[in-house]
Amino acid sequence: CDGELFLGMVLRILMRRADIAIVPEINRLWILKIGSRSTAQFYCIPNRPLEDMLPQLRCEPITRSEFIKNGGSPSCKRFIIYQGVFMPDRCLPELVIGFKSVRIDNVGLILMGGEINEPITRSLYQLAEGDSRIVILPRMAAPSHLAITSGCVGGVLLYKPNRLNNIYCAPNKIYEYAAMG
Repeated sequence: CDGELFLGMVLRILMRRADIAIVPEINRLWILKIGSRSTAQFYCIPNRPLEDMLPQLRCEPITRSEFIKNGGSPSCKRFIIYQGVFMPDRCLPELVIGFKSVRIDNVGLILMGGEINEPITRSLYQLAEGDSRIVILPRMAAPSHLAITSGCVGGVLLYKPNRLNNIYCAPNKIYEYAAMG
C-alpha cells in the first residue's frame, strides 16, 4: 500500500507540471484528469481496437484447455470469468464463496489476473481449495488474455464504487466482455 501511495504522489506532481497528457483510453483520461487536477491538455490516442483482434480470437478459444491444464475439472464445459487485477475492493472472496455454494458441475469459474505470491491470491487459493470447478490463472498480457475470455459464457465485474479507477474502468471491462461474446 505504501508503494501505491508513493506512486500516486509522484503521478500528481508530474501531472501538475505537464503541458500535455496522452492516454490510450478515455476512461483512463478522466481518471488522470480528475485525480491529478492537472491543467494539461489531455488527448486520447487509442491502442489497436478490440475489433482488430476479434477474428483471430473467435476461431479457436483456448479457455477449456487452459482451465484443465491448470487443474480444472474436465467435466466443465462452460465458463464464467473474472479477469483483472486481484484487489480487496473487487469482491473476489465473495465471488468464490458464492460460486462454491452453487453446484452446477459443468460450469467453471476462472479468476485471471492475480500475482501468484500475493496474499490476496493465496487466500483465494485457500477459499477455492477442494473445488476443481474454480481455477486461478496469473495475469496475462493484453491481448492474449482475450483468447481466454472469448471462450467464456459470462464475465463477472464486482467493483466497489470506492475509487475513480473502479468507476471509470467498469464500462471498459463490460465492453471487453461484450466484445468477446
